[in-house]
This record gives sequence, C-alpha cells and structure tokens, in this order.
Amino acid sequence: MTFAYIRSSVEENPNFNLGLSSACIALGALGIGSSVLLIIVNTIVGERHADLVFISMLSYSNLLSSMANIMYNSKQISLLQSGEVEAVTVSKCLTTTPHISFFLFTQDMSLYSTIAMGVERVITFRWPKHHHKIFSHGSPSIIVRILFLACLFKVIVYWNGALKQYDKFVSPFCSFRECFPENYYFILAVTQFSLQILATCIFCTIPVLLCFQRSGTIYVFTQNVTRMVISVPFRNQHPVERRERAITYSILVVVALNTVTHFIPWCFELFYMQAYSAPLRAMIRILQSTYPTLAAVIYLSIHPVLKQHTIILFPFMKHFLLLTKRITVHPQ
Repeated sequence: MTFAYIRSSVEENPNFNLGLSSACIALGALGIGSSVLLIIVNTIVGERHADLVFISMLSYSNLLSSMANIMYNSKQISLLQSGEVEAVTVSKCLTTTPHISFFLFTQDMSLYSTIAMGVERVITFRWPKHHHKIFSHGSPSIIVRILFLACLFKVIVYWNGALKQYDKFVSPFCSFRECFPENYYFILAVTQFSLQILATCIFCTIPVLLCFQRSGTIYVFTQNVTRMVISVPFRNQHPVERRERAITYSILVVVALNTVTHFIPWCFELFYMQAYSAPLRAMIRILQSTYPTLAAVIYLSIHPVLKQHTIILFPFMKHFLLLTKRITVHPQ
C-alpha cells in the first residue's frame, strides 16, 4: 500500500476518490482480520521453526500495513467530504498521521521477512546440514529482532530528515513525497527496488533446487519440537519432503503476489517519475490493499502446519481449506 500512498494525489473526481477510499478501507478491514487470524494460528501452533517465525513477522507487518491503509483512506474521505484544503506543516503531519511511519516501517519489515524466508528455504534444500546450525534454538527470533531494529532505525533516520524541514507547508493529505526530502524519497525508491530484485533472485533459485534435487537430508521439527535428521528419498516423495515442498510452495505463491503488488509498481516509480493516470493508481491501490488478505489466505490454505491447525481451531473453514490437497507428516 505504500506505493499508492506515495503517489496519491487529489486531481481525480472527488466521487471517484471517495469510492476508491471506501473500497480500500473495506479491504484494509479484511486485511486486519485475516492477519490477526494468521497470528492466532501461528501462536497456537507453538513451533519455533524458522519459516513460521518469519511468517509471523510478515503477519505483523501486514497487520500494521492494513491499519495504516484504513487510517490514510479515512483521512482522505474526511478531507474530501469537508472540502478542507488548508496547508499544514510537516511536523503536524508526522505527529497527527501515524500511517506515515507505519507505511515506512512495514514496507521494509515485509521485504526483510520475505528475504529471510527465501534464504531459509534455499539453505533447507541446498545446505541442510548448515540449516541446523544457522536456524537452531532461538536464532530465528534473534534474526527477527535484528530486522525489527533495522526497520526502526530507518524510520528514525527518515523522521530526522523530515524534522529538518518541520515548518514546511504541505497539503493536508500529508503524502510521503511532501513530508520527506526529495533525496530521501529517491533513496527509498532505489532501496525498495534493489531489495525486491534480491528477493526475486533468491526465490528464483528455489524451483531449480526443487526440480534437480533427488535425495538428501532435511532437518525438521518433530511433534515435541525436537530436532531430528531424516534422510529423504526425494524420488519417492517422502512425507517430510512433501511437507517442506508444501511450505516452500506457499512462500513462493506469496512472493509472486508480492512481485505483482509491490515490485512492478516500484519499477514504475523508479523509472517513470511522471504522474500516473487515475485508473492505474486505482488498480495499484486495490491490488496493494488486497495483499495482506491474500497472503494470509495462501499461508492458511497451503502451509501444511498452519492449514492443519486452522481446520482444528476453526472447523467452519474446513471445506474451504480442503479445496487444496492436505499434506501431513506421518510419524517416523
């Protein structure tokens, strides 16, 4: 949702903006509900496997992003209905519109968690012995804390840059490009584009590993959360191997969705700085507003561990989730 927020403008027909903002608020509410559901299921599962820890990080990021989406579009509706056009200072924007910080924080948090999941999946299939060393015990939680601090540090740096022009007057919509210096905006576009490229490259290697891998060793969690080593005959589709592949497929689908809703818009943003047509902006806002909901649904319906516990906790979702093939890990 950050891209659409950065690019927002007020030259469209007010009725068009009102309808679009109302739709984004509804999608934001769905995003909050689905993200909370994913967080609850992930918490009840209790396993501290690396992929679940990073999915939890992504869930919180999507939750904050959906909240920011609702805040921003609610502000748009309020301003459009009141007809208020009086300029405000940058300092007032920063202190009265928290969605600015939320957008800045969640875009990095989402990307970092995606990259972390990609690295974890590559190590799982390419260097399984190193997976146990890198992601054992509480190391995934430590990685998440480090990434959280990195996101927080970036927000502080950007706030510092914005406060240097605290008395600058901007539109009451408080767009990102107005509140922060132009060079900060360019750095943001470059870093987002570069991180998206990195994430895409990492995940492009995973299908290759899945296609050419024939046998190997996978480190998994047993039901009592104890590490064990299993020699997996991949040609025979061992249950553990099917589980790891299902986890990987769920992540790949979310990354593909992220590419459509975030990477492609940032390509436009970096290489085409002109104003966008209203239909294109509307399409991007709708796509990015649906991302948190779709990401949660994909994980709950494809990820084998999350899917199994979702059916147990919410029986009414059983028929929907069983539309995809159920994959379980049989005891060894």
